[in-house]
Amino acid sequence: MKTHPRGFTMLEVMISLSILASLTAIVWVSVNNMFRARDFMTERYQRFQVIRVALDRMNSELSSAYIAGPSFGAEERGEEAASDDAPEDGSNESVRQQQENARAQLISRREPVQFGMVGRDDEVNFTSFAHMRMFRDEPTSYHAEIGYFVERRRTEDGDFAKSLMRREDTTLDDDITEGGKVYVLIPEIEEVEFEYWDPGETELGQSQEDRARGDWVDDWDTRNDEYRDRLPTRIRITVTLPAQNQAREPETFSTQTKVMVNQLMEY
Repeated sequence: MKTHPRGFTMLEVMISLSILASLTAIVWVSVNNMFRARDFMTERYQRFQVIRVALDRMNSELSSAYIAGPSFGAEERGEEAASDDAPEDGSNESVRQQQENARAQLISRREPVQFGMVGRDDEVNFTSFAHMRMFRDEPTSYHAEIGYFVERRRTEDGDFAKSLMRREDTTLDDDITEGGKVYVLIPEIEEVEFEYWDPGETELGQSQEDRARGDWVDDWDTRNDEYRDRLPTRIRITVTLPAQNQAREPETFSTQTKVMVNQLMEY
């Protein structure tokens, strides 16, 4: 008898499709996990890059902070202004005083400039030598007023979030807390904390052990008599970033910077 070839039955086809679908689902889960891991690590790398660059910049600029006196154009204090009325007796001290008075008169023709640091636990403004010239023949020097503070801004997704802002003003004026250009340093942030190391007044003949004694303070304002004519020797910066995803907690990064010039600069 002549036989006819047989094909697959419907049951066999359904079983084959089920096996193929199962294998496809397993492969898809593995590939999907690979892409998710890649996206997570890419986002994490960018996150660390942003915080590293931001902390490095703040370290560099805070370490270059300085405070200057009337010889640099700062406003004179009470006793400094009164010293200009010293009698002239022809001595070397008198000649030096006359020279200082002449220089003070020359500087007084310009508007007085504010130098120093006005810092709180969540904001700091200061004068620094850290300005970088970005353009050829830019009419600026290395002096600048720089500030860091937190502000709520709209993100790319349309939501509002806290951002760490940086302000820089290359035109020195009588207020180091205002003016200049502002831009985002860290797009999303939970909080930032600044702490200032106060070693106390340094006295002549003070031992190394006594100079090492000090305390962290939350405020530093050189406009007040307590911190007049001096800056903190160290500044601690603590930045807390929001959780990267729901399975994680907020991450905290901390660093310290040493202020190189923490005493009053004068000729």
